[in-house]
Amino acid sequence: MKKSKLFSVLAVCGIALAGVVSCQDQGGDNPEAPLSLTVWAPLEHQDLYQDFITQFKEAHPEYADATFELGACSEADAYAQVSKDPTTAADVYSFANDQLYNLINVGGLTRVGGEYETFVKENNSEGMITAASNEAGELYAYPISADNGYYLTYDTSVVTEYDENTTFFDVAAQCFAAGKKFVVPMGDAWYGYGFFSGFGATYEVTYTEGKETAIECDYNGAAGLKAGGFMVDFAGTDGFQYVDGGNSGDQSLVLNNYIGSHADEIGAFVGGTWLYQDAAGVWGEDNTACNYLPLMEEGDTSTRMRSFIGGKMVGVNPNADNLVLAHDFAEFISDTDCQLQRFEALGMGPSNLTALENEDVASNKALVGLNAQVAKAGDPQLNVPSTFWTAVQNFGTAVGYQKTVNHDNLQGELDKLVEDITTIA
Repeated sequence: MKKSKLFSVLAVCGIALAGVVSCQDQGGDNPEAPLSLTVWAPLEHQDLYQDFITQFKEAHPEYADATFELGACSEADAYAQVSKDPTTAADVYSFANDQLYNLINVGGLTRVGGEYETFVKENNSEGMITAASNEAGELYAYPISADNGYYLTYDTSVVTEYDENTTFFDVAAQCFAAGKKFVVPMGDAWYGYGFFSGFGATYEVTYTEGKETAIECDYNGAAGLKAGGFMVDFAGTDGFQYVDGGNSGDQSLVLNNYIGSHADEIGAFVGGTWLYQDAAGVWGEDNTACNYLPLMEEGDTSTRMRSFIGGKMVGVNPNADNLVLAHDFAEFISDTDCQLQRFEALGMGPSNLTALENEDVASNKALVGLNAQVAKAGDPQLNVPSTFWTAVQNFGTAVGYQKTVNHDNLQGELDKLVEDITTIA
């Protein structure tokens, strides 16, 4: 990576320099260039990545004199920064898995092949291998966590009966009987996906040169009608508490805000690992349980709500001056020890199979619940239409908050939903 271009990018993302040591000509991809590597990681991960660099050099003495420059860029902002100009972006950077296809399309990721591909596929959970691959099954990243998704968290003193046959209505009834609420983020599209996909409704995106050129969606078909019908019925049941991601305009109904401020009024909720402590701090660790999502029932159909699943991963920029060093470092920071250090320091759930067997990881209730959902009904978050989020959130808000959707107008509302999803601006 040319340093004249590097510093302008690091100025945007924020920079923290690792300890720079003297360089020598050491071969690599360009024998005439000194070995150097630029790395982006979130601001809150900087100290940990400094340790990773030190550990990497100790484990790889051939890179003892390599120069590392560590920049701060959040995983959520990786695509936004890389897409500005991949030739000036970091050699190695971390990102959320839903950015994979966009990063591939802008030329920001190199294929992971050979012994590196073998390493990833032998050491990581199947779901994250899929999430790190394109539609052809070609690997493009190194998974470093598998903790993004949603499942059921509940107070066992309220929801006293829960198993594979328990439905959403069963959970709501137990909460209502105890004077508590069952919180379901119906007005958040990330969760809204789970209603439709649970009944088998689908979408498909066609890309041309990295841009969406066609979107197909059958959310207004037979499966979508069952999903919408379930949502309408459940929105009217005793015990249901609507929340969203801010779509209703009522900040008190934002999922994260609601759980943190109303835990004493809640008996169960659909959410992710980051909400566990908010509940356990009020209910008590012994009373807090996490498990797969309940069954949804509509007409003669009973099916489990599905969940988007994913995590964070590390990518290698094809424009890196030293690709071998870049892949070696990416492999190192995605291996067992570094994943366990992320878990201990940041609470990130591992994707590494050996790390998942660690006693502390295996006993973490939030991760146990997530993994239970992944095993039953988890889908990698890939190729989601850009139009999906606003359209599905609006539909969920209309059903659960505004209560303007009913069985009589459901078909028309689903037709409008599909039109909003399939219309490319």
